[in-house]
Amino acid sequence: MRNPVNKSKLMKSITFALVAGLLCLVGISTAAPVNHYKTTWSSFDQPSDHPPESITKNNTCDFKGTSLDQILEIYEAVSSRTIIHGPLPSVVINLRVSTPVDKIELLQLLDSALAENGIAMVLSGDNAVKVVTADRAAGESPPEIELSVNLLPDSSSAMSRTVQLKRARR
Repeated sequence: MRNPVNKSKLMKSITFALVAGLLCLVGISTAAPVNHYKTTWSSFDQPSDHPPESITKNNTCDFKGTSLDQILEIYEAVSSRTIIHGPLPSVVINLRVSTPVDKIELLQLLDSALAENGIAMVLSGDNAVKVVTADRAAGESPPEIELSVNLLPDSSSAMSRTVQLKRARR
């Protein structure tokens, strides 16, 4: 026959283990959800890539006669990406954004304004963007974009997209 004291200790240990396990489960289930949002911005992003509170349309600007260096500083600040570039031509950007836009739209507008001046912005991984002349952009490795056609940005952003042909002429 077992000692009643040992049985009591065993019951207390089991009870403690069950309560501790339940507390752990409750703690896990009430923990904040893991955030899968991007920390950098690009002209290819979708609003769902970022926290809803960060998608505000509060950017308006007037870049009249703005140097390329100043535009690249703004681009770096808006995108939170490192700007990489070699020698670039001296260009002046003229862009007036009169209606509020969000960061993604502003980057699309900047990509287009830069493209009009022979400058291409090519994403390089998740944290950088290369700045090259438009004629060199084809030699760079642009990002492979898998967005559906109707979600592609309305801008001159450098990108690559693979499509599957259903029929081909011989």
